[in-house]
Amino acid sequence: MDGRTELDPTGSGAEPLGEGDPRRIGPIPLLGRLGAGGMGRVYLGVHQGRFAAVKQLLPSIAAEDKDFLRRFGQELDNLARLPERASARLLDGDRTAQPPWFATAWVPV
Repeated sequence: MDGRTELDPTGSGAEPLGEGDPRRIGPIPLLGRLGAGGMGRVYLGVHQGRFAAVKQLLPSIAAEDKDFLRRFGQELDNLARLPERASARLLDGDRTAQPPWFATAWVPV
Protein backbone atom coordinates (compact mmCIF):
# COMPACT_ATOMS: atom_id res chain seq x y z
CA MET A 1 0.00 0.00 0.00
CA ASP A 2 1.42 3.39 -0.93
CA GLY A 3 -0.26 5.28 1.92
CA ARG A 4 -3.38 6.14 -0.09
CA THR A 5 -6.67 4.42 0.59
CA GLU A 6 -9.92 3.89 -1.21
CA LEU A 7 -11.87 3.77 2.07
CA ASP A 8 -14.04 6.80 2.80
CA PRO A 9 -13.92 7.87 6.47
CA THR A 10 -17.12 9.95 6.14
CA GLY A 11 -19.46 8.95 8.96
CA SER A 12 -16.69 7.28 10.97
CA GLY A 13 -16.65 10.00 13.61
CA ALA A 14 -13.01 10.79 12.84
CA GLU A 15 -11.85 14.39 12.79
CA PRO A 16 -9.21 15.47 10.27
CA LEU A 17 -5.62 14.92 11.31
CA GLY A 18 -4.01 18.02 12.81
CA GLU A 19 -0.56 19.45 12.13
CA GLY A 20 0.96 17.57 15.07
CA ASP A 21 -0.67 14.24 14.32
CA PRO A 22 1.32 11.45 12.69
CA ARG A 23 0.31 10.35 9.20
CA ARG A 24 1.23 6.75 9.92
CA ILE A 25 1.79 4.64 13.03
CA GLY A 26 3.92 1.60 12.38
CA PRO A 27 2.77 0.22 9.02
CA ILE A 28 -0.74 1.73 9.35
CA PRO A 29 -1.67 4.89 7.40
CA LEU A 30 -3.97 7.21 9.35
CA LEU A 31 -7.10 8.91 8.06
CA GLY A 32 -8.26 10.92 11.07
CA ARG A 33 -8.39 11.29 14.84
CA LEU A 34 -11.12 9.45 16.76
CA GLY A 35 -10.31 10.78 20.23
CA ALA A 36 -7.78 11.61 22.90
CA GLY A 37 -7.49 11.06 26.62
CA GLY A 38 -5.10 11.02 29.53
CA MET A 39 -3.11 8.02 28.26
CA GLY A 40 -3.01 8.61 24.53
CA ARG A 41 -4.72 9.30 21.23
CA VAL A 42 -6.87 7.08 19.03
CA TYR A 43 -6.75 7.38 15.28
CA LEU A 44 -8.72 5.90 12.41
CA GLY A 45 -6.33 3.98 10.21
CA VAL A 46 -6.36 1.34 7.48
CA HIS A 47 -5.06 -2.16 8.12
CA GLN A 48 -5.22 -4.71 5.31
CA GLY A 49 -7.93 -2.77 3.47
CA ARG A 50 -10.22 -2.27 6.50
CA PHE A 51 -10.66 0.47 9.07
CA ALA A 52 -8.71 0.09 12.30
CA ALA A 53 -8.66 1.99 15.59
CA VAL A 54 -5.02 2.80 16.35
CA LYS A 55 -4.15 3.84 19.90
CA GLN A 56 -0.80 5.50 20.52
CA LEU A 57 0.31 6.16 24.09
CA LEU A 58 1.48 9.62 25.00
CA PRO A 59 5.29 9.78 25.02
CA SER A 60 5.22 11.17 28.57
CA ILE A 61 3.31 8.12 29.86
CA ALA A 62 5.71 5.67 28.22
CA ALA A 63 8.83 7.53 29.41
CA GLU A 64 7.80 8.04 33.02
CA ASP A 65 6.41 4.67 34.14
CA LYS A 66 8.25 1.49 33.14
CA ASP A 67 5.82 -0.60 35.21
CA PHE A 68 3.00 0.86 33.14
CA LEU A 69 4.72 -0.45 29.99
CA ARG A 70 4.88 -3.94 31.52
CA ARG A 71 1.16 -3.82 32.33
CA PHE A 72 0.43 -2.43 28.86
CA GLY A 73 2.23 -5.44 27.33
CA GLN A 74 0.24 -7.82 29.53
CA GLU A 75 -3.01 -6.20 28.43
CA LEU A 76 -2.05 -6.63 24.78
CA ASP A 77 -1.28 -10.30 25.45
CA ASN A 78 -4.68 -10.72 27.14
CA LEU A 79 -6.49 -8.92 24.32
CA ALA A 80 -4.88 -11.22 21.77
CA ARG A 81 -6.18 -14.28 23.67
CA LEU A 82 -9.82 -13.17 23.88
CA PRO A 83 -12.39 -15.00 21.76
CA GLU A 84 -13.16 -13.17 18.51
CA ARG A 85 -16.61 -11.92 19.57
CA ALA A 86 -15.56 -10.82 23.07
CA SER A 87 -13.85 -7.60 22.00
CA ALA A 88 -12.53 -5.74 18.99
CA ARG A 89 -9.84 -7.99 17.51
CA LEU A 90 -6.21 -7.01 18.07
CA LEU A 91 -4.69 -6.43 14.62
CA ASP A 92 -1.18 -5.20 15.25
CA GLY A 93 0.94 -3.32 17.75
CA ASP A 94 4.40 -2.50 18.96
CA ARG A 95 4.95 -2.36 22.70
CA THR A 96 8.62 -1.39 22.23
CA ALA A 97 7.97 1.54 19.87
CA GLN A 98 8.54 5.03 21.19
CA PRO A 99 5.72 5.66 21.95
CA PRO A 100 4.03 2.22 22.09
CA TRP A 101 0.86 1.62 20.06
CA PHE A 102 -1.69 -1.01 19.10
CA ALA A 103 -4.47 -1.37 16.55
CA THR A 104 -7.81 -3.12 16.84
CA ALA A 105 -10.62 -3.67 14.42
CA TRP A 106 -12.64 -0.46 14.19
CA VAL A 107 -16.14 -0.80 15.62
CA PRO A 108 -18.61 1.89 14.51
CA VAL A 109 -20.42 3.62 17.36
